[in-house]
Amino acid sequence: MSLSEALPLAIEALSWMESEGLNEKTAITKASKQLNIRKTETLKLSYMIVFETIKRKNFIDEIIFIELPKETFFALNFGVKNFLRIYVYWMKFRRSSIKEALSLVKCGREILGWKNLNKIELSLGKILSLNLKEILKYKSEEERIALKTFHPKWFINYCIKLMGKPQALKFFEANLKFKRTYLRLNTLKGNEEDLKKKIEDEGVKLEKVKDLPYIYSLKKTEKPLIKLEAYTNGLFYIQDKSSCLAVLTANPKPGDIVVDACAAPGGKTSFLAQLMNNKGRIYSLEYSKERAKFWLMEMKRMNVKNSIMILCDLTKHIPLRMKADIVILDPPCTGTGTLMKNPCMKWRITPLLIKKFQNIQFKMLENCSKLVKVNGVLIYSTCSITLEENEVLIEKFLKLNPNFKLDLIKPFIGLPGFRNQSLCERLYPHLHESEGFFIAKMKKEF
Repeated sequence: MSLSEALPLAIEALSWMESEGLNEKTAITKASKQLNIRKTETLKLSYMIVFETIKRKNFIDEIIFIELPKETFFALNFGVKNFLRIYVYWMKFRRSSIKEALSLVKCGREILGWKNLNKIELSLGKILSLNLKEILKYKSEEERIALKTFHPKWFINYCIKLMGKPQALKFFEANLKFKRTYLRLNTLKGNEEDLKKKIEDEGVKLEKVKDLPYIYSLKKTEKPLIKLEAYTNGLFYIQDKSSCLAVLTANPKPGDIVVDACAAPGGKTSFLAQLMNNKGRIYSLEYSKERAKFWLMEMKRMNVKNSIMILCDLTKHIPLRMKADIVILDPPCTGTGTLMKNPCMKWRITPLLIKKFQNIQFKMLENCSKLVKVNGVLIYSTCSITLEENEVLIEKFLKLNPNFKLDLIKPFIGLPGFRNQSLCERLYPHLHESEGFFIAKMKKEF
């Protein structure tokens, strides 16, 4: 399949990402509908181009600015800007031939028009002669790390201060690799061994994850998981082991009253129902109507019978009067633990955004805590590695709510939290083959 088929889609998707703040998958979906592109191979190649280009955005732009002034670059239309970024990725990071460069420029002219591309054609030739090692030679150590690992400079400094330079460097490298895929077998649809056999009969190879019941690591699959009959029939849920760990930490029992806050798309709710054997009640709270619709489809697919959806804003009033045995809050966060699958977020997250999320998270935690009964459990988790969204927030909450105390997490497969919060748990992609994740378990004592 030729690059000429995938390039228009990749340019359009990157342009949507820049103009509307979409993520990689959403942008590809929107652009493919807009351009009426449905071929699987074209979509795959386009996604790869978008993913690999946006992952390296800081170094790509650094290369561009050597040959093209910033003000000139940012004055270009979205299409030309993002063609130039793709060109730099293709030629400097894939080390493609001059012949491929000429072919790429020809495709660019056909897509964008000769007049539009003419503005940057001189720079296209000059970029080919640039040496990446020479570019790095004159940078500070922090700048070199930022460019070589494709992360913002402020985030480099933040992570080194947080976890030390050796671990931070490993964390940055892990963010450049494709994350491991995990499947949770759904025993609401049968016993574990039968489920595993049915899935593996479709050309899938699984490996049991130690200490985490029902969780398997994907070793190979002959076709996309969502196209398997086993997926359609709800035999498994694609869910990172860190998210599963948050539910296992809650340790729900059949007959419990559970609140799953920020419930969509449904991974936590369906696992709670599984551990409860569909007995008891789960109140799933969600703000987004669209996400709630998807949650409803997932509950049907996974055979969940004991949960109801309640649409509400968790930063304000929660329309529940009952008290729950367990409340799980997995609030919106910066997602700094998921940069390997959402590289565009690297260029959008700022210290100011972290503070904004922290304020939202704290309001949600305060409101959710009011739903916990005495001797009940409150679970707080994020897929972020920042202190502000995790230990700092929990520290503030416990100070203002002395009736809650940190409780022991089981199973404990990660590292203890910072700021003397050793009962909290942290997971990292480079250490635990999972998303970066934080879990706090708190018991209401009075």
